[in-house]
Amino acid sequence: MKIAIPVTKSNGLESEIYGHFGSAPFFAIIESDNRIPQFVPNSNAEHMHGTCNPIMALANNQVDVVIVKGIGRNAFSRLNSAGIRVYLSVADTVGTAVDDLLSGKLREFDIDLTCEGHSM
Repeated sequence: MKIAIPVTKSNGLESEIYGHFGSAPFFAIIESDNRIPQFVPNSNAEHMHGTCNPIMALANNQVDVVIVKGIGRNAFSRLNSAGIRVYLSVADTVGTAVDDLLSGKLREFDIDLTCEGHSM
């Protein structure tokens, strides 16, 4: 399974999770079997709320799951339409969030939890 997580900067599994998917500076892309993160810049970080293109933001990496602390309604809907599952995490680091996902501790994101604007 390929997992994407919005992060502040590249710092391996200790990378800090960014609070809002669409405006994150980078994404950690992790294969669940080897847990080695690759980092891609968010080419869509600068956008008006509601206009995020999540597939472009992920640099066209085909992922199965996105783990977030927050995400806008349109980005969430577009990810779901592409067959990408979105999970909510309160973890501070990529490593903890991946551990929580793989152990079944994370809750699948619900559209009612989406953000109303950019706060980060």
